Amino acid sequence: MDKLLQYKKEVDAFLAGFLSPKHKDFARVNPWGPDALEKISGVVSGGKTIRGSLVLLTHDLLGGNVKNDALRVAAAYELIQTGLVVHDDIMDHDDMRRGHPAMHVQYKSEAMAMCVGDICFFLAQELLSDTGVAKISAVIFQEVGVAQMEDVAGSASARERILSLYKYKTARYSFSLPMMAGATLARADKKTIDLMEQLGESMGILFQMQNDTLNIPGDTREGKKTLVRYYPADGDLKKYHTQAVRLLNTMRSHIDISCLEELLTFVMTHKR
Repeated sequence: MDKLLQYKKEVDAFLAGFLSPKHKDFARVNPWGPDALEKISGVVSGGKTIRGSLVLLTHDLLGGNVKNDALRVAAAYELIQTGLVVHDDIMDHDDMRRGHPAMHVQYKSEAMAMCVGDICFFLAQELLSDTGVAKISAVIFQEVGVAQMEDVAGSASARERILSLYKYKTARYSFSLPMMAGATLARADKKTIDLMEQLGESMGILFQMQNDTLNIPGDTREGKKTLVRYYPADGDLKKYHTQAVRLLNTMRSHIDISCLEELLTFVMTHKR
């Protein structure tokens, strides 16, 4: 999706500008600091930047005029995502991340990698301050932590529990939150923000289902519960796609939804 690629470049450039001055500050603490920043930069830039891009896409779509705040929020979400995947690789015993050794492999220490993940969270906190979306961000990322507990425990086996896991571990923080944040920054009304939240949930669940079909490492490891592994998922795909289309049609009268329609196609067909 061309727009997401364009926004990724903007977020990557903003993050580079934010992290660069930190090297001097971190070096005053100890030599590990600048090294951690280099490794964080590598992980962030190597991803799709979906969450950050969705903040910018929604902000611009709704006529927002606070681009710097939108970039701060977008960069914060990508840093939080980086911290989460660093910790996730430890929990899942995954030694590779985006074609490179995972953080705990690079440091030959899970404890050191956990510290790097924590640094990501605190960098993001700095960026989110005074943006107006710090509270809703905190609430939804708390949900991610609770959902991750169920994923680690492997206790989600019923279809409803797996779908709930998809909702709270992926959909709400990867799609709903960025779209709600972009809409909030654009000063959209509550109805529009609520529609973005619902649309994000449907798209996020569809995105996770597509991930399952790709057999992405980590999603089908032994004991990992996924819909396509344990249940026929065609009915669920149809359900959430229908919901997304209905929500898009609700917006059609007052928003140019063409880029959101393109986004829906992307989440249904994306590759690794």
